[in-house]
Amino acid sequence: MALYGGFAGWETDHWQRDYINNLSILSGDLLGDDDPDWVPLSNCCTENTDQQGCDDSQCEVAVVEVLEFCADDWYQDCAAAAYELCCPLCRNSRCDNSMQVVRALGTDQTALLDGLVIRDGEANGVLFTYVRTGAGLFCESAQPMVHNCTFVANAGLEGSAIYKIHCCV
Repeated sequence: MALYGGFAGWETDHWQRDYINNLSILSGDLLGDDDPDWVPLSNCCTENTDQQGCDDSQCEVAVVEVLEFCADDWYQDCAAAAYELCCPLCRNSRCDNSMQVVRALGTDQTALLDGLVIRDGEANGVLFTYVRTGAGLFCESAQPMVHNCTFVANAGLEGSAIYKIHCCV
């Protein structure tokens, strides 16, 4: 399977396309409401290991219910839990976004992404699993070819743009 971007609508072959001027966007922003200038409202959402606790008491209570040790020592795992459990404080309008915009599972090199903008993935799923990775492109046992693609504003715990497990990109 091949996904090509950059078409204006008059082309009869993929070599006629112009992916620089005719953007083909795959977006995880399901409601089309992301604010690009928004910043987190709470220090609960940072990975600052020097901070003790969370400046929002409701968020801190929610996190401590899941991870009791966060009551004594707030660190990256606590911030990751806050990121998931306190969505309006940490992610605002991105709460509705798709966890992964594109998923490649068990593909070989004949799978192709070419000339696409892949944006606004929000890998914010269940804590400590792969759904917190690969917001733009998640690959598992896959080797897709990626050419002329741009990854923009994808967020996740690890591998925000691309995350691969048991594969090569």
